[in-house]
Amino acid sequence: MIYSSYPLSMEVKMGVFAVSFPEATMVAVGHIQMARHYGLPNFGGGNIGSAKIPDEQATYEKALCGLTCMLAGGDICGVIGLLKNYPVLSYE
Repeated sequence: MIYSSYPLSMEVKMGVFAVSFPEATMVAVGHIQMARHYGLPNFGGGNIGSAKIPDEQATYEKALCGLTCMLAGGDICGVIGLLKNYPVLSYE
């Protein structure tokens, strides 16, 4: 069993879900702390980003979100290659 939970919001203009918003990392850290409280392994959900291409913005967003989740004690932090709030996959 892995404790996993992740916050989502909706972009009002486009009507799609957004995973990269400033509060998302803080909520993910709270979920990691709850999993640690229950003594369960957890999926922290780090490495998120809203960049459309693998550029500097994607690097900073993914690095800072992933680092925050790892420092909070996350067991599994993030997904690889997903961009623009998850609908774009980049193999680079």
